[in-house]
Amino acid sequence: MSKNANIKETKYFSLRNTAPTGNTEAGKLPPYVERLLPENKEAYVLDVGCGFGNIIKQVAGYGFTNVMGIDISEEAVSHCTQDGLNVEKIDDIVEFCQSYSGNKFDLVVMTHVIEHLPKKQIIETLEALRSIMASGGTLYIATPNAQAASGAYWAYEDFTHEVLFTTGSIEYVLKAAGFSSVDFLDPDNIENSRIAFIKKMFIKLYKFHRTFWDKMLGVAYHPESLNVYAWELKISAKA
Repeated sequence: MSKNANIKETKYFSLRNTAPTGNTEAGKLPPYVERLLPENKEAYVLDVGCGFGNIIKQVAGYGFTNVMGIDISEEAVSHCTQDGLNVEKIDDIVEFCQSYSGNKFDLVVMTHVIEHLPKKQIIETLEALRSIMASGGTLYIATPNAQAASGAYWAYEDFTHEVLFTTGSIEYVLKAAGFSSVDFLDPDNIENSRIAFIKKMFIKLYKFHRTFWDKMLGVAYHPESLNVYAWELKISAKA
């Protein structure tokens, strides 16, 4: 194992100054994630890269009992196990999927994980996840946005980031892996805000400003791709 891989497994969260947030309240999922929850409370839910288990706790707070997480981090899995959560330490997502023999997952959550994967492994990893999902199941991905107003910040803020995505590139890899119905959720990042109406007005002004200077400078974008300037892309896709 390389030194960088070993650090990811043993010291990632401590080196990133990230501590367990054990007081996370159940039932506080953002609305755009809450809408993706299956109607059947016995549905199977997987959190890929579960960290300290906050999403597992939140999903369980809605009454779901078949929720599990996987992570490569020993410190994260140890914390989750102490909290009584159903979490498994893995070495590789593809290997986990290949050996998995349980029920197919109706919802797979992958928040801020895909950008840590080597570029050449991304489509293979998504294909592997689709293989353990129920037909018509939902994959939710959150990842930093390469087109964001924050510029290249997230490409370099986390040393373990391998690649960033725009709307066009994330849609490409999802469709290449066999997913369909790729949707971008809450593209302006206002749905979970108490001042959504005010933010919406200022975002319109910001987009007008961007469009004006893009035309003046001759900036080109792929016309089929949605322009999103929020720091994070949030995507749902169907298996």
